Amino acid sequence: MLRYKTLPREISSKTTGPQGTKGMKPQKNALEQQLNTLYKGHCCRDSVGGCVMSQHDVLMLSTVANMLRLYADMLNVIAGIEEASGRKADELLKELLSPQSLAKLSQKLPSDVFGEFMSALLRLATALASVQNPLALPSNEKRRLAFELSEIAKSIENVVERLKAMKQ
Repeated sequence: MLRYKTLPREISSKTTGPQGTKGMKPQKNALEQQLNTLYKGHCCRDSVGGCVMSQHDVLMLSTVANMLRLYADMLNVIAGIEEASGRKADELLKELLSPQSLAKLSQKLPSDVFGEFMSALLRLATALASVQNPLALPSNEKRRLAFELSEIAKSIENVVERLKAMKQ
C-alpha cells in the first residue's frame, strides 16, 4: 500500500510570465508547490518503507491524467458541435479560417475585434511554427510557450465575449 497524499484532480500551471520575460517574475505553479510541500520524502513508499515511485513520477502521472481529462472534455464539445452543425470540425475550421471567410469577417466585424482575432491567429501560427514536440523542449521554453499560448487563449476568449455581446 502506498503512503502519499492524494493529488488534487485539477492542477493549475498559471505563471505570470516565462523565465527571462523582462519585468515579469514567474510565480511558482501548482505542480512546483506540490513538489515542495505535498510530500515529505523523495518517494512514495510501500508498507515496508521501500521506495515505489518518486514524487516527480506521481506528479507526472497526475498531469497526464489531467491532460487526458481535458482532451476528453474537448473531444466531447467538438462532437457536440459536429452533431449540431452536421459537419466535421476540421471542415468548420477550414471554412472559418479560409481567406474568403476572413475577408468577409474583416468587413462585417468592428476593426478592433477583427484585429484582435487576426493578431491571435498570427501569434498562434508563430508560436507553433517551430514546435513539433512541446514535451521535448527545455523547461524554460515550455514555460515561454505555455505563457504565449495562455495569452493567445485570453485574446481569443476576449474576441468570443465581444462576439457574444454583439449578438445580444
